[in-house]
Amino acid sequence: YHSMFKKDDGTLWAMGYNYWGASGNGTTNISSVAVKVTANGSDLVFGALAKGYAAYHSMAVGQMLATSPIADTPTVSAIGQTNAMLGATVTSDGGTIITERGTVWGTTANPTGNQLAEGGTTTGAFSHIRTGLPAGTLIYFRGYAVNSVGTSYTEDGSFWTIPPGPVEQSASGISTSNFIANWSASTGATNYLLDVANDGSFTSYVSGYQNLSVGNTQSWPAVGLVAGQTYYYRVRAQNSGGTSANSGTGSVTLNKGDQTITFPPISSQ
Repeated sequence: YHSMFKKDDGTLWAMGYNYWGASGNGTTNISSVAVKVTANGSDLVFGALAKGYAAYHSMAVGQMLATSPIADTPTVSAIGQTNAMLGATVTSDGGTIITERGTVWGTTANPTGNQLAEGGTTTGAFSHIRTGLPAGTLIYFRGYAVNSVGTSYTEDGSFWTIPPGPVEQSASGISTSNFIANWSASTGATNYLLDVANDGSFTSYVSGYQNLSVGNTQSWPAVGLVAGQTYYYRVRAQNSGGTSANSGTGSVTLNKGDQTITFPPISSQ
């Protein structure tokens, strides 16, 4: 005691007696208005579906309507100053062919710009190198997948690109045993690593001054040194993305200490 019909958009609808669930909407409610026939929660158009019990059931012929694909799990690796390996996983094609998948990035949340296709058209994990990123910057990115229905994005992923290398500056506070190494700030840096050596090739480091973590500062004292000797210093910038290349090399010669000259006594004739 019910009717089933197809609308112009191809979806199937039913109304009337529904004690055994013959209307195909997941309930046993009798309805005097049309309800949509579904299969596992998706619209049904043109395929086979039985709803109901024994002699009290309906048969619809249809197929699932396609949906947008599903992409999730954004991934990042191989982070550099201006590049990184970005990816995601396409877990569903939405019931139709995937025409494109790739990544987008920006410097604010939920980016849709800087879109680049990876080249694949299947479900599964993918990744590709993205270049042209700003150094020392918090990057937001998402994976995406496209089919004939639409485009879907993953949730945001984020990471810091490696900061640019700092620039060494002239030493200050020079004395007979100390000096202060100085350098410029690097965008996005949260820490600096300092080297001080006895030679410009950095083969003989001053004790305690090889790869010394000094925090987010642009100067650091080197102490306990030898008067009159020349020392060399360099620094690297660091953040959660990684460590920059070395700065240039600075050099400084410490002041000579006071010298005492003793003359032999002059004898009287």
